[in-house]
Amino acid sequence: MEPDADLRMAAERLRLEMNYLSPEQRHCLELKIAGYSYEEIAAHTGSPLKAVKSHLQNARRMLWIKMGPTLSQLK
Repeated sequence: MEPDADLRMAAERLRLEMNYLSPEQRHCLELKIAGYSYEEIAAHTGSPLKAVKSHLQNARRMLWIKMGPTLSQLK
C-alpha cells in the first residue's frame, strides 16, 4: 500500500476511534485540534482548566492505546 493511502486510513481510523471517547474528551480534543488553547477550551466549554487538561490527557492516552499499533506501522 502507498504511504499516502496508509496515512489516510490511519486518519480515518483516528476519526472513528474518537467516537468512543466521552463527549467531554472528544469536544476538548476537537477544539485543541482546531487550535484553541487550554484556556480558550475552558472558556468555550465552561469547564475548569484542570478538567480540560484532564480530558485531553485521558483522550490522548485512550487514542494512543487504540492507535499505537497503527501508528507504529506508519514510517
